[in-house]
Amino acid sequence: MAPRPAFEHQPGEHTVVARGSVSIFHTGQPYHPIGQKILQLPAFDSEPLASGQHHGILHSLVMDACRILVNNQDVYLATDIHGQHRYSAVTGQTLLPVGKYYLFLSGGTIGDNYPVVTDFDAWTFPHNNLPPSWTTTSAAVECDPYSSSAMSEGVKNYDGRCCIVTRFKSTTSSDCARLCPTECRDWFAASNMDTYTYNGHHNDVANGVCMRADVHRCFDRHGFVIYPEGSSFVTYMLDAWEADYAELLHCRLVNIPDRVFPELLFARFAFAIIKRASITLPERFTAVPINNVVLMLRANRLANSIEQPDASEPAELSEISDADEDQPYALDDDSLALAANFYKILPHLREEREHSTDRLFNTLVIHPETPRMRRLMEEYKKNNPQVSQLSGATATYSDQEHDREDDAEENLSADFVENRSHVVEDDEGVKEAPLGERDTEGATASTEDIDRVPELVVSV
Repeated sequence: MAPRPAFEHQPGEHTVVARGSVSIFHTGQPYHPIGQKILQLPAFDSEPLASGQHHGILHSLVMDACRILVNNQDVYLATDIHGQHRYSAVTGQTLLPVGKYYLFLSGGTIGDNYPVVTDFDAWTFPHNNLPPSWTTTSAAVECDPYSSSAMSEGVKNYDGRCCIVTRFKSTTSSDCARLCPTECRDWFAASNMDTYTYNGHHNDVANGVCMRADVHRCFDRHGFVIYPEGSSFVTYMLDAWEADYAELLHCRLVNIPDRVFPELLFARFAFAIIKRASITLPERFTAVPINNVVLMLRANRLANSIEQPDASEPAELSEISDADEDQPYALDDDSLALAANFYKILPHLREEREHSTDRLFNTLVIHPETPRMRRLMEEYKKNNPQVSQLSGATATYSDQEHDREDDAEENLSADFVENRSHVVEDDEGVKEAPLGERDTEGATASTEDIDRVPELVVSV
């Protein structure tokens, strides 16, 4: 077979292009007389009007997103900060035109600094009260449950290892894309989302769909969401910088498996909107507090166990989002809680780490456990003199050093690590000799004796 032409990137042929954006502003910010932006979405859509092409975003999608950000309260949009010019959609027009809009609570006070959802764990799931655009979807059917450990394989098997978006089929490049991520498992339990699963757990085939690896990464970066279109679903791009993916994915009909409940798709939509909104949310916003049940479940989980990866199925490297790799390293709440429990059980390790006066420790020359192990070793040698039989003069010298241990410990550790030598005495006086070298009296400890010290210490 003759070689086929190489693929070429042809950006000039894109037919799906973002033409402006829709920006939503909070009106109750005293530090910002023109309002503070809380959400911005690119406008990939257009529809023909009598006046020409009209660019914008699905009006229903924007309103759903705004209600989520104020924890499911009724809202309206206005084109001015005082709310005097409410936006009303023209009959037959489905798009919210490109532009700047101000968000108000229905029945609220103009200029009210209403709280917004800045953390997904603070959002309340609206059971039995989904937005109208989500209630026309078909209900899920009965499905044989898989065990939690076999969820990933179960999802891919149900979907025939075929991406629900691109219909690309592969046994090696298909992933299980979770709708409600593992990081939200405490919110999942607190919100009774097990109602929409088959095994009553977030690791359930109802909580996952099969996606091609690269599409999965775009999904996890919140590059697109899955949104209802009548009784079907489409992909809807939220990232203006993913031009090629916009051309590939925007407004594509999606084959949602019957086993997946629309409630979980709505939860994923909310998760993506809150994550994208948090990009522009400053700390001065009044935040909706995190659900106390979520906090309690998280605290209990962290206190009772340190979770290990499930060894029953291999980890999929493609499930690691590139967005996470781009972020600067920071300890999340789970890591801080684990550290607190760790030092509660082993407080001496906090002392070694935070208050050590050993310059070798401070320069990371030795392991943090070395000072404590050295003290245990000296204590054992003191109680078991047969481990290291020293001459009288050397023993006296060693006793004097123990009396000054607090002042001289740093120098002794430096000599031990850097010079690998110890003090011995012969007829000509005190001198240094390499470790393991015996004098004629057999006064020093041999390398064999020293090598035995760790196991002797452990036996204590």
